[in-house]
Amino acid sequence: MTEVSIGLPTGVVTFLFSDFEGSTQMLEEHRAEAGAVLARHHELVRAAVEDGSAVVFETVGDAVYGAFARPTDAIGAAVAIQRALAAEELGAIGELRARIAVHTGAVEPRGEHYFGAALFECARLQLLAHGGQTITSTATSSLAARDLVDGIELRPMGSHRLEVAVVGLPDDKWGETVGAFIRPAAGQSVDKQELFAYLREHLAPHKTPKQWFQVEQFPLTGSGKIQKFVLRDRWVNGEVSAL
Repeated sequence: MTEVSIGLPTGVVTFLFSDFEGSTQMLEEHRAEAGAVLARHHELVRAAVEDGSAVVFETVGDAVYGAFARPTDAIGAAVAIQRALAAEELGAIGELRARIAVHTGAVEPRGEHYFGAALFECARLQLLAHGGQTITSTATSSLAARDLVDGIELRPMGSHRLEVAVVGLPDDKWGETVGAFIRPAAGQSVDKQELFAYLREHLAPHKTPKQWFQVEQFPLTGSGKIQKFVLRDRWVNGEVSAL
């Protein structure tokens, strides 16, 4: 038997980012079982990705990142992951509910990793997903819509434009607190209480922003990544407006 090694897809790549809801709470309440559960999540995601002729190029904590040459393969893998996790029996831990984002964009390979705005865009998209949900970007769904296998359906959720950068801010009592810098799309307003309520439902208390600010533009690097240290400095200097 000959083992076939699949290299990183290049050019326009479809990314699948998966983690699971409630991982922090699981680590706190089921520390003894957490390692095995994380390993099982990684195993199931890797199997689905590789079955789609794709590559897992990074894992961080409970997150697994896959790269696909074809958008339809990425969507098929996302469905397979959700189904596999739903079938797992995990005793007192309950079920693992994956938050998956699928996005397509042009990137450059850098060794065993990638460089490009599509990575950041996929990460931001994943923040919108709740446990058990897969969200695809317009770029991905438009490419994959005609070639989906039977039994898989994409449901439009409308257009949502809200860019957010979460930044650690100095705090006299705690050392650091969480701040959210928000850039809404033109003509859209931000309801702070609605956002806070949504995040409290899906995030641990210590991860939920305590301070909220609205900005017109984000300071960016040459590759399009938000410069969080600049936002932090602007807050320190009183140059941002609170919501």
